[in-house]
Amino acid sequence: MASIQISPEHNIPKIIEILGLEPGGSRPAEYYRFEGGHLHVDGVTQEQLEEAWAIYNNNIEDYLLTPTRDHRKEELSRQTAEYIAEKYPVFRQQMFQALYSEARANGWENRAQYIGSLLDWIKSVAGMAIAKEEEVDGVGTVEEINGVVLDLSPFDASDPNITIKAAINISD
Repeated sequence: MASIQISPEHNIPKIIEILGLEPGGSRPAEYYRFEGGHLHVDGVTQEQLEEAWAIYNNNIEDYLLTPTRDHRKEELSRQTAEYIAEKYPVFRQQMFQALYSEARANGWENRAQYIGSLLDWIKSVAGMAIAKEEEVDGVGTVEEINGVVLDLSPFDASDPNITIKAAINISD
């Protein structure tokens, strides 16, 4: 059995794949385990495991950092969508979109401006999320990637708190 000391954030399935132990490869994946900060692999030599580890580390951007960034950005996007939907559920957003389209078509500028305040607010929330995603792209370690935090609470104060009822009652 061969073993190396690694931290748990590493892409262990990728290391196993490099060794050729992935299911469908020459040996089943049941021959490895991670415990106590070590990856233990049966059926390979220490030299083979260290060679796979070196290959993995030479491609750390592709094997670890890019997937970690993609996952973190997906989490940030989901957090943003949940925040907006908590205040304005999707069905309500769709109603506002229909009312906004009607207002534009009929030249009802007051209704359009009223609903437009919500659109502006959503754009500002999304803009903050995009800035955080760009921050994720600009850092170089797993710790830094996972350390990018999106605090949307400052947007509570600028929420326009518009309602469907109020929008319908505005017909210029």
